[in-house]
Amino acid sequence: GYKRPPNKNKYSFIGSGGTQAGYPAHWIDHPRLGKLLTDEKDKIGLAIICLGDSQNKSWDTDAGKLVNYLRKKIPGISVLWIGAPPIQKWSTKYSHKRNPSRIKTNEKIKSASKTNNFTFIDPFEYLTNNELKSSYSDGLHMSRAGAGRLLSKTLSGHQPGQGVTQVAAGPVANQIKKLSTSQRNMAAIIE
Repeated sequence: GYKRPPNKNKYSFIGSGGTQAGYPAHWIDHPRLGKLLTDEKDKIGLAIICLGDSQNKSWDTDAGKLVNYLRKKIPGISVLWIGAPPIQKWSTKYSHKRNPSRIKTNEKIKSASKTNNFTFIDPFEYLTNNELKSSYSDGLHMSRAGAGRLLSKTLSGHQPGQGVTQVAAGPVANQIKKLSTSQRNMAAIIE
């Protein structure tokens, strides 16, 4: 369904993995999403998609179709897709044994991101299945604090068990050195 947050410049369409709204195909030609994209196209420059259920659907093709649908409605829109995070071992409601299928789904979406030129964040590259309980609301869905930790790790270049990634020497690295921390963080999102 559609939910308008208090900030008038943000829009939220919510779907659950156990329903059709949890899959990209549901949102393609969705009447309310289509109306919003048409009516507000001059105000929308970034779409953030957080989908990636473990059920075996055609994620590689449907992810590309959804991104292409957004770009058809708003040429030049940037798309950031955040995949499914690891289910936590401590969850009493969900089994972390479903993680291999979630990893497979994320790999399909990552492949689609390369083909369709959008940014994809795979939470499995930054999180483990033993994160702080405050990072998840129920062991499956990330909390606001958990999403903040994920984005912080993504922007800083940290991965579980690794230090900060170093930029190789060269013309791009020299340009990066001239950027402020804020500019580097924004560049990481765009990249």
